[in-house]
Amino acid sequence: MSKIISNADIMEMFKKIDEFKESSTLPQDKIDSTVTKKQDEIINRLSFLVYNQARQYRNFPNYDDLVQEGFIGLIKAVRSFKWERFPNFFVFSDQWIRHYVKRAASRFDVVYNPDKTRVVYAEPDEDEADPNENPDEILWNTERKESIMEVLNGLPERDRIIVCKIFGLGGHEQQTLREIGPLFGISHERIRQIKENVLVKLKKNQELQNINELNQD
Repeated sequence: MSKIISNADIMEMFKKIDEFKESSTLPQDKIDSTVTKKQDEIINRLSFLVYNQARQYRNFPNYDDLVQEGFIGLIKAVRSFKWERFPNFFVFSDQWIRHYVKRAASRFDVVYNPDKTRVVYAEPDEDEADPNENPDEILWNTERKESIMEVLNGLPERDRIIVCKIFGLGGHEQQTLREIGPLFGISHERIRQIKENVLVKLKKNQELQNINELNQD
C-alpha cells in the first residue's frame, strides 16, 4: 500500500520540479520529458481525488465518462499549479476536478441524487459557477473576498455591516447608500464617507496588493 500523500509532500514535489527546470543543463526535450514524468507521478498518487469527487455520481449511466473528465481536471490542475501562489494543492485541484465533473454531468441534463436510488432530472442551480469559468479565476476571487472580509472584520460593527450592504458581502443583500442611511439613522453623506474610508484601507492592504500582483503575472 502506498503512503498517504500530504499537502506538504505535494508542495515539495512541485518545488523540486521548479528547481530542476531552473538548474538543469539538459536539452529542452529532456527537461520537458522529466517534468512530465514527475507531473504524472503526482497525478497517479492523487487519482483518489477524482474518485472522491465523482462518487456522488456512482449510479450515473455515464459514470466512467465523468471520471475521465475528472482526470482531465486533475491534469490541468497539476500543469497550471503555481506553489508560490496557492498554499494548498488539494483545494486548488478540487476546484478543477469538480469543474470538469459537473460540466460533464450537465451535458446529459441529469444529476444523481444521493438520497434516491435512481438518476433524476434536476433544474440548474443558479448558485453554481459558470461551467465556462476558469477554476483558477474562481480561486482568485474567493481569496480576494476572504482578504477583504479580514479587513472588514477589523472595523466597528456598524461600519462593517454598512460596507457589507454596499457591496453585497458577508451574506448581505446589496443596497444603495440612500437605502442604507435610514437603517442606521445617519445621512447619505456619512454612508459615503464610511465607504470611502474603507476603500482606502482596502487599497493599502498588503495582502490584497500581493494577490492582485500575482494574478497579473
